[in-house]
Amino acid sequence: MANESISRDAGGQAGPAVLQILPRLETGGVERGTIEIAEALRNAGARPIVVSAGGPMERELDRMGAIHIRMPVASKNPLTIWRNVDALVDVIKRYDVKLVHARSRAPAWTARAAARRCGVPFVTTFHGAYNRGPFGIKTPYNAIMAAGDRVIAISNFIARHIQEHYRVPQERIRIIPRGVDLNRFDPARVSPERMIALATQWRLREDLPVVMLPGRLTRWKGQMVVIEALARLGRQDLICLLVGSDQGRARYRAQLEAAVAAKGLQGVVHIVNGCNDMAAAYLLTDWVISASTDPEAFGRVVVEAQAMGRPVIATRHGGALETVIPGETGWLVAPGDPGEMAAAIGNAIDTPPDVRAHPRGLRRTAGRRRALGRARGGRGVVTRILVIKLGALGDVVLAFGPVAAIRRHHPDAEITVLTTKPYAAMFEACPDVDAVWVDSRPKWTQPGAWLALRRRLRQGGFSRVYDLQTSDRSSGYFRLIGGGVEWSGIAAGCSHPHANPNRDRMHTVERQADQLRMAGIAEVPFPDVAWLDADVSGLAPAPPFVLLVPGGAAHRPAKRWPAEAYGELARRLVAAGVTPVVLGTAAEAQAIETVAAAAPGTLALTGRTGFAEIAALGRRAAGAVGNDTGPMHLLAVAGCPSVAVYGSESDPALCAQRGPAVGILRVADLAGLSVDAVWNKLAEIGDLPGHKS
Repeated sequence: MANESISRDAGGQAGPAVLQILPRLETGGVERGTIEIAEALRNAGARPIVVSAGGPMERELDRMGAIHIRMPVASKNPLTIWRNVDALVDVIKRYDVKLVHARSRAPAWTARAAARRCGVPFVTTFHGAYNRGPFGIKTPYNAIMAAGDRVIAISNFIARHIQEHYRVPQERIRIIPRGVDLNRFDPARVSPERMIALATQWRLREDLPVVMLPGRLTRWKGQMVVIEALARLGRQDLICLLVGSDQGRARYRAQLEAAVAAKGLQGVVHIVNGCNDMAAAYLLTDWVISASTDPEAFGRVVVEAQAMGRPVIATRHGGALETVIPGETGWLVAPGDPGEMAAAIGNAIDTPPDVRAHPRGLRRTAGRRRALGRARGGRGVVTRILVIKLGALGDVVLAFGPVAAIRRHHPDAEITVLTTKPYAAMFEACPDVDAVWVDSRPKWTQPGAWLALRRRLRQGGFSRVYDLQTSDRSSGYFRLIGGGVEWSGIAAGCSHPHANPNRDRMHTVERQADQLRMAGIAEVPFPDVAWLDADVSGLAPAPPFVLLVPGGAAHRPAKRWPAEAYGELARRLVAAGVTPVVLGTAAEAQAIETVAAAAPGTLALTGRTGFAEIAALGRRAAGAVGNDTGPMHLLAVAGCPSVAVYGSESDPALCAQRGPAVGILRVADLAGLSVDAVWNKLAEIGDLPGHKS
């Protein structure tokens, strides 16, 4: 049931192993605190181990060399909680864990049972004033967080709450206030380039003040209160950013959007689906709002904002009473009161910049406006960039690393991507891209279409082109665009040729990095598609499940492992308590139906998944098995443990999937690849019940 989702150990450290357990590593204060404590443990010489159901923040553990072990610990199903105990006991014994630290209720039940069985100290962090339900019905379930040998309270408010409602003696409670990493939230460390990139992505106007409410989209965070407050304020001379993921709460997001429209605030309120650079976001903001209608246990946003020199408007309860000095570092308003909130926002807007509360004498609004001005006007020689990437899916996915590198190299530039229709929406969602053009790929017999493409390229005003397609077609566009434009690619006579005679013998990732190096870009990151996400609550079955991708190019059947073999693999998964989920288009329906018919209980999602849904399912899956096809590249990059099968028609040395957990199987004839071999590889890198890496 458990497996290490990364390939590295914690640097071979010999110090004591400390295990933290939480539901997922997606986003939020609990998750951020877990990452920071893991890093602190590593720096202190201990071995940090984190157990969760996984998520995008796994990569941060990977970078620091911590151990992450995936288990279905997000489940509240009592049977799953109980089944997890044996797996966690095995982890505790295998790594000689000296202390178990639970950070959430469902996994805490598993953690306490496993810790007691192993005779290991059990500690909890009480992260919130958990809802006790009508007549206190949830109190026994919540009480697990008060059952630690030591119970960490993240504020004085929470310490009082624990004592009042759970009768925990004071000697077992340790008050350790939540904090922020001042190396991360330090204005001096945020470069203008980071601010410019984010301001451009959010299309902020430089002449309007900005207020921001960071926090996941859930009703108790108070987004509706702020919308009503702005309506009562009746002003259009500001921008309000609601920054946070809906985490599947699509209905609530739709209600917010409807409220914005109904109040006539479309030009004021902008809902932003999360942010990977909150330090830069705070610096782009004039005021930060924490409008929670329920008490925040600590209120990390309030402290992060103040660390970045931003005054706050917070609700007058919970942790904010311990972190905001009214009139000096911010304003406190009554919870759920749009009238008070409107008055506070109005006062904040009317307060001259020079007398606003800015701890530590940090940069004022004028600095943000100068950054925005640079974003509009450009600072360097290159102001408009064209990136060419026409397809196919796997190559597009692997191009997101080079696109990110191009953005870092040209932070002030307007970056346009020329692609084909299937990939336009994905590039439009990419935060490193400003505009997307769709290439109709005219035939040689369509001179009018070629002239139109030539005219569009020449009128684009591009200073440099990065041809990441490097095909005969894309190289031909070099002749269309005219002289005076720098060009990175393989077109004859271009200014920055990829002049490596071995380029055709290089893997796509290394080849593109080498091309950019010759164009002056030294560092190319691994593709990060954390921004590519979707609500899959109506698609994903209960975990564990494994994704199967039996399709592929119809004109290359030798690249497909037989559908009957996928069917046998699906039967084994069902027998192991794992749901097979088969992905593919309507054109691949026959293969999908063959797999589903062979294994009752298989979920077929024929034609129901776009690229965002595939990435989202991959983040939640125990593993994936598929042919050498585009969706497997996307799943691997999204972090899904992926087994890709290859025959003689393609060479993994040139085009293999890349990701944190990828297994490649290659045989001369895929018809001869045994189900046993695939099953064993999946068990090695995936998260199959009863199998450990």
